[in-house]
Amino acid sequence: MKQKITFILCLLLIGGLRLNAVEVSTFADFKTAVEAGGDVVVAADLENATLSSITLTKDVNISAKSGRVKMDNVLFSIESDINFSIKGIIAFCSSEEKTPSKILVNIPANVAKVSSLTVEDCEVYDYTICFLKALGETEIPTISVKNTVVHDLNTGNPTNAAIMLQKAKVSKATFNNVTFYKCQGGGYYSNDATTPIDFSMEKVSFIDCGDADAGLAGSKDIINFAANASSKYTLKDCLISGSYTNKAFSFKSVRLRATTGKFTITNSLSYKVNVYALANPATELYTMPLTATALTVDYDKKAITTTPATIKGIGSSYFSLNGAITGITRENLTSDFYITDSEVVSKEISDITVYAISGTPVMEQRDVNNLSIASLNKGIYLVKVATKDGKTSIKKFIKK
Repeated sequence: MKQKITFILCLLLIGGLRLNAVEVSTFADFKTAVEAGGDVVVAADLENATLSSITLTKDVNISAKSGRVKMDNVLFSIESDINFSIKGIIAFCSSEEKTPSKILVNIPANVAKVSSLTVEDCEVYDYTICFLKALGETEIPTISVKNTVVHDLNTGNPTNAAIMLQKAKVSKATFNNVTFYKCQGGGYYSNDATTPIDFSMEKVSFIDCGDADAGLAGSKDIINFAANASSKYTLKDCLISGSYTNKAFSFKSVRLRATTGKFTITNSLSYKVNVYALANPATELYTMPLTATALTVDYDKKAITTTPATIKGIGSSYFSLNGAITGITRENLTSDFYITDSEVVSKEISDITVYAISGTPVMEQRDVNNLSIASLNKGIYLVKVATKDGKTSIKKFIKK
């Protein structure tokens, strides 16, 4: 019995924090720690009265200690080849100063490469320029955005999309459970025609993006790509909605329909948005799998209704669709894994083990991101999820 109790205590003491992480609770300490690189854990909201630039030259992983923390008036300037990761942060810009530019993550034109950009469990808003901007031909092998909301950007400045990559050479961009709404300059813009991209969106919502007044110069499409016949685009369970019919989700490439496997759309809805590829000299319009005759967005209640109301299961979890939350619930956005009545779901490929409260393992699978627990008897259990980077998390749950 003593061994079993010790075993359970050890499980509960296993933490998700990495060794040698620096914990900070003031903006001054945050700036110092982030510029030094490594793992930085934010333990409290960071108040910063003026817009401040933080120069990044070393790999850095920024995360909230618990839940999500607020971070005001910060500009990250990536000045060299690094891996940049930010998790569990609510980033916003309250400053009315005109300089520096109101961008959350900026990559200057002289930076040759940034190895990876990762954003998880974040909310970004009130940056009047954009969320991410690359000014030159920077090589970016991987961009990953998960469980994140980006809203109220580019206000009065629709010349920039929320993610403005210009001629940056991005090889892979993945978006999962992400909402873009009220981004006047559009959502994602790339004008690089030289680098094939593997572009994937799953459970992503674009709502009233690219909807700057028609009289404002520079108003962007919701999504825009330059021509590259070798690129691959995948949309799954996505909702793309605009208020102006001239807005578009556009792929300025060769005829994608004739290029097998390059352009895939499943269970997705485009409402008042053209989805097309420009193939000189003709425009080829693509029909989304789902159609609606009406779509209404209630921003206060974070709700979307469609006609017909039978459309379900599309878009991110930030908004409910016809009264039902899509994707994972908002309460689970800041967790490494979550547990439903029928399964354990991890955000990363992991080894998942379920233990009886006695400490006896009753179920295990390796190298998965979900494990069915539907067959478990009623009772109290512990779940251990071990990711490939060595991080381990433990939760207790009651199977009813």
